[in-house]
Amino acid sequence: MEPYRLVSRDFEPQPARLLKRGRYGTHIVHFPSLKNGRVIVCESRLEADFALGLEFDRSVSSYLPQPKTIDVAVGSALHSYTCDFEAIHLAAPTKYWEVKPDGVQQNLGLQRLFDAVRTHHESLGNRFEVICNKDIRREPCLGNMKLLYAKAHVVPTRTVMYLRERINGYDGPIHWVVIRTRTN
Repeated sequence: MEPYRLVSRDFEPQPARLLKRGRYGTHIVHFPSLKNGRVIVCESRLEADFALGLEFDRSVSSYLPQPKTIDVAVGSALHSYTCDFEAIHLAAPTKYWEVKPDGVQQNLGLQRLFDAVRTHHESLGNRFEVICNKDIRREPCLGNMKLLYAKAHVVPTRTVMYLRERINGYDGPIHWVVIRTRTN
């Protein structure tokens, strides 16, 4: 597979919500997904970092940004809501993710909205989770994933799979050893 090749728009699932530049806090990132075989459009650098984590999650077969909009009732008000990601798992229910900066979950209005969204997805047999910056940007894990992913199209697939297996589930520091050989 060519890592940066776009799939035909006829077969490519489109985001449920149009991502526009110019909205406060929005930084559109075009993330080249090897797992999906196409470019994923993310609404922030934090979402792109989360997508990188999904690339390394062996239980996820594919994922979609802004998958679908649902209507949920919060109190007496009806809200339209679009999750940031839908992750299709190999042996688990589909999981919907909301990616937020640290501290946003403390907002009581958002907590009520997220509870309503969670209830909606659980009634359908799916899962919903809110993930924040501190859980996505754990170092050295994120830095190592970025280094490996940048070389994923250069390094043979077998090597990438070996490295993925070695770091999967490992939360401790990873030490790199560089061996240089001299040629005369």
